[in-house]
Amino acid sequence: MHAGAERKKVQIYLSEAAGFCQGVRRAIKLVRETASAEGRALAYGELIHNRRVMRELEALGVRVIEDAVGADASIVTRAHGITSIERRALEASGQRIIDGTCLLVTRIKESIDAALKSGALTIILGHADHPEVVGLVDGRSEIIVVGGPSEIKAPHIVAAVKSAGRVALFSQSTQRLDLFEAVGRELAALNSKLELHDTICTPTKARQAGAVELARKVEIMIVVGDMHSSNSRRLAETAAEKVRTEMVSDASGLRAEWFSGLTRIGVTAGASVPDVAIQEVLDTLCSMLDGEIAQNGTR
Repeated sequence: MHAGAERKKVQIYLSEAAGFCQGVRRAIKLVRETASAEGRALAYGELIHNRRVMRELEALGVRVIEDAVGADASIVTRAHGITSIERRALEASGQRIIDGTCLLVTRIKESIDAALKSGALTIILGHADHPEVVGLVDGRSEIIVVGGPSEIKAPHIVAAVKSAGRVALFSQSTQRLDLFEAVGRELAALNSKLELHDTICTPTKARQAGAVELARKVEIMIVVGDMHSSNSRRLAETAAEKVRTEMVSDASGLRAEWFSGLTRIGVTAGASVPDVAIQEVLDTLCSMLDGEIAQNGTR
């Protein structure tokens, strides 16, 4: 490089599909409106899996509860959904119940109910202890939950699938499409009467596809999202298959040594990450690396 040549700035790209989805925006809007109108509100469980957002809501008079004991204000249920037992307990409190369940999750539950009613062996790809999956299963022991294709090989699952008249496969809304397809292939090898219900939500697919596209163009991906957020972790896993990936909950997690010698940085964020948190990461990267935001990162 000539002495007078200008050093090219580090290029920082933001995926076009990043941050809040409609289900999260709706849940936050409901609890904000309730707290504003009534002076306070109760959120049943973490409304969304983002600690920053939950702290901001608490500052507005929103209090998180884990059961209905002592409930003394209107209750907004979490975006992931709740079980029938939980709903009855909340209703018994006598307080107003506002359903914050993502509408897509509600539709998944309805489809699962229909499959069970029709007699199909029902299998869900997901994390058994995740609130969404707990709500979808709703205490029904006949539903099988698997975390991936390898679990289909368990003897009791093989026997159940082979003997079933029909098998219906569903997915937690924030799972990876490639895992869903892999589980489907394993099941199809055991039973030809397989119904595939791809219930991974459109925002999740868009974020994962955007992450893959951007990961092919950059030298490192930064995924913004809480570690206990399922959709953010799946996003990081997807990006990591293409390029080195680091996950941070906010800008304070960024480390300068990650970017030594790099000139193309990609950024995406899970569906429960607010725009302000994404912008703070971008601003910090620009300052830390003397970089600039590149336009049309995934086009």
